[in-house]
Amino acid sequence: MHTEEASVRHPAEAELLLSSPQPDTKQRSRQHTIIFWKLCTAAFFVDLALQILQPAQTQILESIYCAQWYEQHPASGVPLHGHIPESYCKIGPVQTQVSSLKGWLEVALSAPGLLMSIPIGMLSDAVGRRYLFIVNVLTLFLGEAWITFVCWFGGQMPLYTTLLAGSLGLLTGGTIVTEMLFVCCLTDVSPGEQLTKSFFRATAFGQFSKVVGPLIAGALMKVDAWFAVYAGLACLGIMVMMITTIPETLRSKEHTEYTRTATAAQDVKPTYRRRLLLASSSQSVQQVLKIWSDWRLVFVALMYPFKMVHFALDDLIQRYVSDRYGWTLADATLLYSIQAISTTLMLLVILPIISDQIDHWYSLSVLQRNVVLTRTSVAILALAYLAIGFAPNIPIMVIGLFVETLATGLPSAMRALAAALVAHEDKGRVYSVLAVAEALSAIIAYPVTAQLFNIGLAKGGGAWLGLPYDVIALGGAVVFAVMCLLRFERRMRV
Repeated sequence: MHTEEASVRHPAEAELLLSSPQPDTKQRSRQHTIIFWKLCTAAFFVDLALQILQPAQTQILESIYCAQWYEQHPASGVPLHGHIPESYCKIGPVQTQVSSLKGWLEVALSAPGLLMSIPIGMLSDAVGRRYLFIVNVLTLFLGEAWITFVCWFGGQMPLYTTLLAGSLGLLTGGTIVTEMLFVCCLTDVSPGEQLTKSFFRATAFGQFSKVVGPLIAGALMKVDAWFAVYAGLACLGIMVMMITTIPETLRSKEHTEYTRTATAAQDVKPTYRRRLLLASSSQSVQQVLKIWSDWRLVFVALMYPFKMVHFALDDLIQRYVSDRYGWTLADATLLYSIQAISTTLMLLVILPIISDQIDHWYSLSVLQRNVVLTRTSVAILALAYLAIGFAPNIPIMVIGLFVETLATGLPSAMRALAAALVAHEDKGRVYSVLAVAEALSAIIAYPVTAQLFNIGLAKGGGAWLGLPYDVIALGGAVVFAVMCLLRFERRMRV
């Protein structure tokens, strides 16, 4: 019977099996290790680029808005032409414009993810990650190049045209889809039981860039902010080249089936080909709906606003310190380095040890371990933001930043928690829907934190500038309480 089946096997299948022998376990493991470290290196360079670019862009935007304000509202002691001292720019009308533009820019960069996350997620599960990933990182580079181009004219081009950088993501999905594809590749090359640690290590490389990046940015900004912009763009270029060296990571049954279907579709009439492709798309949509009928995944998605607010507040900290405590933007940037040192140690050493000890002491499943890590991280973040928001001076604020580093593993724990709830071949679809939740959250988080900061400015500054941190601390306490009441483990049916 088996002989008969083999004799009627399609020649193309037999040729595929003969010409594509599976590599042994050691060779596959070695290849996955190389890909993993390449991904980590790419994460380092992209985060390094952003750590250099963002404070420099903020300073340039501030100087442009400041010059425009004093041009319309002359003041004694302020030069009409040439460089305006940064201290003169720490006024409400200027800072409100900077805060609003930064908030809406993040919305513009995130919004394309709403349209493209699910289609690209399904496509990445079907045809692979590599080329989609390359196109996305190239779009990220071009978006930053456009922002630089607009700022180069010193306000002669309206600064709100920087928002057009987000339009480049309408075909690729933007920054959030790029992160989704990175997570998919990382998941492909990481064993399930080691996935949380892989996320920790990859995030640690990004955090280590915060040790180096602010030092580079601060030093260059003291000379000229444009030097920092050029350095950031160079790092993005290196990142793009690094991504092009990464091979395809998707090796799943579904990928093989899709390849066979596509090969068969080439041999049939166009009408039948369209039917095959339509049936494949319909099946993918049904699988997405089936996966997301699980309320546990829905809850993880609903937690994403808190995750994105966490990123929004990290982006805000430089302006918060500069405005509340009177530091220059260049000096405030150096605080990132101080925090990043402890964060890197936390991700590379402390959190993996804690994860191992939780397994050793309590014999928890992968799912239970990630639930514990997520709950703990949310509670710590709430306490840290409360300390930062109410801090009357720099030392207490720095203590709050160090407490925040204890919760650095939250994004990694959330992704690993979602991954633990589904089968391996469905990871792309899960991450795609989470990317939609992330896009929606970014659209809400960045403008809300910017508006809260603007309210603090309108109230006269001081302790009111900590309003975004105070409000989010309260929200984190609510999320922690709800999560403690929910059970993520399935009950055994008798």
